[in-house]
Amino acid sequence: METEEKDNILIKLKNVFGHEKFRNDLQEKAIRTIVKRSQDVYVSMPTGSGKSLCFQLPTMLCENKLTIVFSPLLALIKDQLDHLTKLKIKAESINSKMSTKDRENVINDLKSLKPNTKFLYVTPEQAATGTFKKILENLVKYKKLAYIVVDEAHCVSQWGHDFRPDYLKLGSLRTEHKSVPWIALTATASKDVVNDIIHNLKLTKSLVQFKTPCFRTNLYYDLIFLNSIDDEYDHLKNHILKSFGKNYDEVKPKNRNCAIIYCRTRDCTETIANILTKKGLHTIAYHAGLKTSERISVQNKWMQGECPCISATVSFGMGVDKATVRTVVHWGVPQNVAAYYQESGRAGRDGAQSYCRIYYSISERNAVDFILKSEISKSKNESQEKRAKTAFKSFVKMVNYCETVKCRHRTFSEYFGDDPPPCTKNCDACKSPKAAEAALDTYFKHSMNVQMKRGFISTGVGDEDLYGGGRNGIAKESYNDSEEGDDTERSSRVKSETTSLIMKELAARRGSVSKQIKSESVPSKYSKVKAASSTETKVNGLTVTIRENYLSLLTEILVKSVVDCKDVDKPMHELKKPDYEDCAVEMEYEIFTLNKVVSLYRRGIAKLMSSIKANKESLHSTLKNFKPIKKNSLNELIAESKSELAEKSSFNSFVSASSLSKSDKQHQRKAFSFKNETLLQSSLDAFCVKKDKTPKQNNTQEDSDSNGEILNLIEENRDANEIAEAKNADISVPNDNKLDSKKRKKVQDLFGETSDEEVKSKKTKLTPESNSKCDRKKPIEKISKSVEKVKEDIAGLVVKQMTPYYKDGKISSKELFKMTARKIVHFLLELKVTDEAAIGAFLKTAFIDVKLKAVSDLDAFVNKIQKIR
Repeated sequence: METEEKDNILIKLKNVFGHEKFRNDLQEKAIRTIVKRSQDVYVSMPTGSGKSLCFQLPTMLCENKLTIVFSPLLALIKDQLDHLTKLKIKAESINSKMSTKDRENVINDLKSLKPNTKFLYVTPEQAATGTFKKILENLVKYKKLAYIVVDEAHCVSQWGHDFRPDYLKLGSLRTEHKSVPWIALTATASKDVVNDIIHNLKLTKSLVQFKTPCFRTNLYYDLIFLNSIDDEYDHLKNHILKSFGKNYDEVKPKNRNCAIIYCRTRDCTETIANILTKKGLHTIAYHAGLKTSERISVQNKWMQGECPCISATVSFGMGVDKATVRTVVHWGVPQNVAAYYQESGRAGRDGAQSYCRIYYSISERNAVDFILKSEISKSKNESQEKRAKTAFKSFVKMVNYCETVKCRHRTFSEYFGDDPPPCTKNCDACKSPKAAEAALDTYFKHSMNVQMKRGFISTGVGDEDLYGGGRNGIAKESYNDSEEGDDTERSSRVKSETTSLIMKELAARRGSVSKQIKSESVPSKYSKVKAASSTETKVNGLTVTIRENYLSLLTEILVKSVVDCKDVDKPMHELKKPDYEDCAVEMEYEIFTLNKVVSLYRRGIAKLMSSIKANKESLHSTLKNFKPIKKNSLNELIAESKSELAEKSSFNSFVSASSLSKSDKQHQRKAFSFKNETLLQSSLDAFCVKKDKTPKQNNTQEDSDSNGEILNLIEENRDANEIAEAKNADISVPNDNKLDSKKRKKVQDLFGETSDEEVKSKKTKLTPESNSKCDRKKPIEKISKSVEKVKEDIAGLVVKQMTPYYKDGKISSKELFKMTARKIVHFLLELKVTDEAAIGAFLKTAFIDVKLKAVSDLDAFVNKIQKIR
């Protein structure tokens, strides 16, 4: 009976699957156990060891029965369906992307007495639907179900690298349908993961486990440090071509050797594909950013041998059965040991010599480190935090794999709980340990030199910046007692060399760290970029110096763009050199506000500059429509106020004392009232004129200087008593030295540090003769000081009243706050509003539905406040 059963299994193996014999003894034992349908079975085999055959062959031996297979990805399901279809085996799937008609056809076939379908593939998410539960109950009730298979079973474990919460729901199905045997399959599972699989899937106590050792003798593992080679892309190309062998062109395209390059990001896949293709190695990119049709086309080209090399994200490869993958390269550090073992295991499925290599860099290590730590901080509950911390711990183990010289295969064996493998020449650490040591030492030294150039000097021997204390810390945990002596000697040598290097750097650069910190903090005060003081807070790792450098480059590119496009396109407004810089400031600030990571900021700036450079037919829209920012000096602002006042009213240069008395009786005293009182206006020369017997004309000299007209502006707001008091100098104006220092600073911030000097320069130059006739208390100087006093009062009130709007985000930057406050102060001077309550009401109205993000928004704001008048 057993002989007949064996014969049936081998006949089916040959007739259906085309194999003369099993791949190994463990595969045969697992299949013969599963065929009996009396026990649950757990199978762990490396990628390419024939796991799928463990349930496919037993299913084909069951008449009028089918098997349900839970698989994590639709792409993986499609690959399995295509493979079975080629073998002329009826296999179907129920998923959300099917049409209603196709779904009904599959369901109707499953309800028939003798279904034609032998395999039904579904995702674990589909298992929770009511439709599937009814189908499952029907199949179990009428005994049409042979097995329930959980493929990629490590996804059920929170310790696994691909945990899927929906996999946990499968355990309830096992409880409901105990009569059907279950099969769990995986290629990568540590001891903790295996325990989770058995517990979460509720597999029975009579479970039989089959596990293949993870050591594969045909795979050679090594590691290259990117900071130790000159041209990394040439190095990569040569490695791939060498792995293909000499007879590459003599083989049919479909059977030719090929390569997979795994990258962390989509951009990286595109970059590597373009560079390698330009260097003569045809490479195509594969990632989720491509359309479905494009991904299928890329995969088919690679599978058919039209393109020997594919650069892809880690989603590529699950279920891809191509035996001639000769090398698998990881461009950067993988996220964990289990994932790396599974991905690298796609090489050498035919048993021929193949290669698995990591191109390792500290920048990629830090990028993954940042992402995983961010996941921990973003965790919303304990479960998420636990998974995030587990992922980070797994990553630390992967970093230790890269930053220590230790048998690569041994790392896998320890992780998966196997015995130490007999690796002698199957990895760089065992084949050439001295060369591997030298490469690692060079990597550490280069990394430390880079850190020192950036102003960072370690206080130890350089290992504190490495995971787990670097090689010295990991050695204590990883090496057995027999190796401790060699490791101590090696660590001592590295420590001595590194300490010597640090001491030399300290002697040569003493104090350089503090100087660099100061040099970074100083520019923010005087920087041309917007929100300079918030640079490091807003974008982690970004400095003002970096922004300034990009601003200079962007300004040059804008100028060049206008020159290149002068015959085909021109700016809407005439631009001068400072205007290009102002435009660059706005463009740089827009990218700055959109990003929170320095790498994304750099990428945004680079894309902007490249797009401007590439377009020779038209100007960038921002540059084309940029309106020059008007930057008035204090003199120009005063001139504007003069001209506006001159249009509104006519001025009398001299007013008699009797007129002043009349005015005093008609108007109540209001301190600093800005009502238009033409009778109170007087020129500066009227206070200091030489008494002469010859009668003078009452009209003001046409060439009186601007300070007299500034005083006209103040004199309008003073009643007759104030004028008389100031003229008689009986009451002194408050001394300028006693003014509030904080208020003076606010005015300086708004109008510039030279505002006082500008006002002083406008004072009338008195002749010695006229000066002798003036009062000793110098009423001119006092009134001039009162001008400044009024301005400071208004400025102080405006700053005070605007601060809440700034804190609420109505104004995006300190620089924009100053510009806005300056315009409002001058506008209030024009409107003659100085009362605090009035200013508050004015600002409240002005800032309704207003948010100032850029200098360009000021024009609309000014138009709005002019309507308030």
